[in-house]
Amino acid sequence: MFISAPTPPPNEARQWVAEQFGAGARVRTVRRLTGGITSAMHSLSIETATGHLRHVVLRRWVDDDRIEGADRVMRESHILEQLADSDLPHPTCWPSIRREHGAAIRHF
Repeated sequence: MFISAPTPPPNEARQWVAEQFGAGARVRTVRRLTGGITSAMHSLSIETATGHLRHVVLRRWVDDDRIEGADRVMRESHILEQLADSDLPHPTCWPSIRREHGAAIRHF
């Protein structure tokens, strides 16, 4: 899911995010976040099948160098995994996502 410019997430990416919350989940809102030198970041509100609203950040790495971008994804997700048992506030990166896509979903 590497991109060449910070464009809105395509429908395929939105559907993929919704699927991470189970059958019947859907993306309600998408808002571009500023910043992110190497990635396009968007805030998404997801409504689950049970009506709960979840807020996540979708990060898609810019296609400046696919190899280096993939390395950044793996390095950052490894750091987040190391922080999982700490008292420091940090986002969550789902392990299955980092292996399958050049993107990460983070809870906030």
